[in-house]
Amino acid sequence: QLGSIHPLLKLWLAGLCLGMIVLAVNLVFCSWTRLLKIIRIKLIMPKVFMLIIHVVFGLVVIGHFGSFVLGYRYDSIKLQQGQSFALKDGYVLTVTDVHFIDNPEVLGKSPKELGPDEYHHDANFAEVALIRNGKQVARGRIYFLRPLTCKGIQVTLKRFTPPVGMKGGNRTARKPGVKLVISKNPARIPVFVLFPVMIAGMCVYTFMTWRPRGLTGLRVNGEKKTNHEKGLSVFYGDSSALDRSCGSTGRGNRAFS
Repeated sequence: QLGSIHPLLKLWLAGLCLGMIVLAVNLVFCSWTRLLKIIRIKLIMPKVFMLIIHVVFGLVVIGHFGSFVLGYRYDSIKLQQGQSFALKDGYVLTVTDVHFIDNPEVLGKSPKELGPDEYHHDANFAEVALIRNGKQVARGRIYFLRPLTCKGIQVTLKRFTPPVGMKGGNRTARKPGVKLVISKNPARIPVFVLFPVMIAGMCVYTFMTWRPRGLTGLRVNGEKKTNHEKGLSVFYGDSSALDRSCGSTGRGNRAFS
């Protein structure tokens, strides 16, 4: 849980995120200043794409920092039916019902060992309620990989846990518990939208600036030619091209004179 993290670790994480923001802002503004000078002279689309990528990267970093400061995350919260868990922003999560139709004995196995006939994902669920100041704010069912989201709070069912006292007595007469992940990330949606945009921009930039190895542009007699064209020029007697390729000043001319 976030509340159990050592204060020095919190301070280190905050400093790390702050340093990333400073570097990101510096990168964005340095790129902006440099690219604006280039764009004033000539509009170069790869440079414009690089500027967009840097801006999006800065926004993603700011979004992560905002999530760290304003959000929280509780991992592996174990609750039984009727139990509650208090969140840091005044909300209380209560497990009102646990619906499990399979044999609770299968919960002692690893999820990879469970067959489709032993565990039914679509039929097993837990019903939870979100309460604040004594009033119910939200209520719903959570399934495996189908969380409940309300007021920016996401409640995810990680797995069911074996019933209390499962080692003795009638195991099937007891209800299993649940293991939940509770998180709040105010910048989750913007970050999820901007991150693919950043990746797509990097792919477009790579495509725009990529050149085949044998088609690197070279200048022959003031004109930009490929390596293949340059070789033809040398073969057919372009002495100036031969001079450039061999690095000599007069030997190429004498060879074709």
